Amino acid sequence: MSVKNTFINLKFFCKYLHTHIEDRPFKCKLCPIGFTEENYLNDHMRTHVPNEQKHNECKVCMKRFIHPKHAQICGEKPFICKMCNKGCYTENSLLKHESS
Repeated sequence: MSVKNTFINLKFFCKYLHTHIEDRPFKCKLCPIGFTEENYLNDHMRTHVPNEQKHNECKVCMKRFIHPKHAQICGEKPFICKMCNKGCYTENSLLKHESS
């Protein structure tokens, strides 16, 4: 196996191995996808929710989402860095950007 990625520490390397090599015991009952962690399966299950239950619509692509922040993905970036004018989708993303 040839791994071209460089990892900061052993924790990230183990996460890489777990994600790309390990068995995927958490299987979706609605499609053939499997996941290494239960929380990834839970996130995936939201893709199977009918549009009627998705109450947040993107103003750009008109797709509907369960969570309001997902509707911002192809929309405007309302949080602007005062130093470089970079736009961010969420306030947390802006805070991370400003602290780096």
